[in-house]
Amino acid sequence: MRTLKIYVIVMSLWVLTPLMAESFNDESIQLRLGGYLLSGQNTDAKISKHGVGATVNLQDLFNMKTTNQVFRLDGHYRFNPKHRIEFAWYSINNTSHTDRDASFEWGDEAIKAQGVLSTYFDTDIYKLNYVYTFYTSPSVDLSLSAGLHITKIGLGFSGEFSVGDINVSASGKKDAAVTAPLPVVGVRMGYRFNDAWSVNYAVDYFFITLEGVTGSMSDALLTLDYRFSKYVGVGVGINSTRMRFEADTKDNKQLAINHDVSGGLVYATFRY
Repeated sequence: MRTLKIYVIVMSLWVLTPLMAESFNDESIQLRLGGYLLSGQNTDAKISKHGVGATVNLQDLFNMKTTNQVFRLDGHYRFNPKHRIEFAWYSINNTSHTDRDASFEWGDEAIKAQGVLSTYFDTDIYKLNYVYTFYTSPSVDLSLSAGLHITKIGLGFSGEFSVGDINVSASGKKDAAVTAPLPVVGVRMGYRFNDAWSVNYAVDYFFITLEGVTGSMSDALLTLDYRFSKYVGVGVGINSTRMRFEADTKDNKQLAINHDVSGGLVYATFRY
């Protein structure tokens, strides 16, 4: 029991260590754990084969919701005051169940849904960036970044539908999946008001074609952080992502996506 009390006292002193007026680059590891509260999603998708296909809006056609709440992980590892590796991951899984008839094109096939149709649109986002800080002071941090914004997309539906004159049972299913590794460059800007409060802005842009994936992307993140101590804090932010790309699927179809996502972040921050 005495050992436990000593441990609790030591940990409490560590967490409540007073803040110090240091530069932004005063930690080696930072983890940000929290929720991504999606307030808006708009997705236009086109599945084509041999140039045949039509664009559909997933939210309108399949009555797919535009709001969602997902877990999100961000962080970085700093090698020294000027160099660090950033990472992030979150997964957005959207599903819908409609009982209305719908007609649309899936590649070179004309689909006519009859009754219940279950639809999903899943995205897994992985970010990995190298960041170089070219200017830092106790109040200001300015950096450049380069890395990968990897998006895994799965899109499909199941239910009772017909393909041309062929009726498909309730177990019928259509899917398309791609992984889009988008190389990006970006900038990072931070300003510290005092030892407790700081604001940070990060933006990334897609800039070349890689492995048959073409398109464009912008990803902007603005956060406001409050530090209880040198090691623990909380924060809020807003994130907006716009993606436009085309890629070949595993079943020799082409998937074109225009995907806009925006929402707020609430998180806890741990530094060491």
